[in-house]
Amino acid sequence: MSSGPTPIHFDRSDITMSDAARLARVEEKTIRNWIARDMLNIGQKIGSRWTFNFYDVLHLKVASYLVSCARMEPAVAADIAPHVGKLVSDRALQKSERNPRTGKLVEHEAGYKHWQCVLIGFNGNTVAFATTGTDPSRRDPPRYIEGDRNVNWLHRPYVSVPADSLAMELVFDLERLRDGKPLDGEQG
Repeated sequence: MSSGPTPIHFDRSDITMSDAARLARVEEKTIRNWIARDMLNIGQKIGSRWTFNFYDVLHLKVASYLVSCARMEPAVAADIAPHVGKLVSDRALQKSERNPRTGKLVEHEAGYKHWQCVLIGFNGNTVAFATTGTDPSRRDPPRYIEGDRNVNWLHRPYVSVPADSLAMELVFDLERLRDGKPLDGEQG
C-alpha cells in the first residue's frame, strides 16, 4: 500500500499491533488490555501475533478519541466505540484509489464531501447514536440528523465525533506508514 494508484484494502488484516497503536495513537498495552478484557472485539490472533484491518484500527481510533478528547472513562469509550465505529465505517470512503495523474483520492475528485459526524447523545443511562452533516469551514450546529428522531439531540448532553475526518486521517496515515514516512504529528 502506497500513495498513488495502489488502493488500501480495508478488510485485509495486515496491520501489526505496533502499527495499529501508532495509527490509533494508543499504547500497545492499552490495546492488549482492551482485547483481554473483551472491551473491544477487534483484531485477529495468528499464533502469538495480533493483526488488524482498517476497520479495527478505526474502532481503536474512535475509542482513543473518546478517551482523549471527550474525556470518557476507557471502559465507557470502549463500550461505545464499536457503535460509533460502525457508523464511521458505514460513512467511510468506499475506495482509496488515487488518480495517478493528480495524486488525489478519486472520491474527492468526484465531489465526495467528508463532513459527517457521529453524535453520541446521553439521557440518563440511555445512549443514542446518530449521524449528522456539518461543514467544517463553518461553526454552525449540525444541519441535519439521521437517527432516532424522538431524541431532542441538541437539548441533551452529547459528544460529536468527526467521523469522516477520523477515517480520512487513518487513510492518509496508512499511506504514510506504508511509504515509511512519519505519521501526521510525529517527529520525522
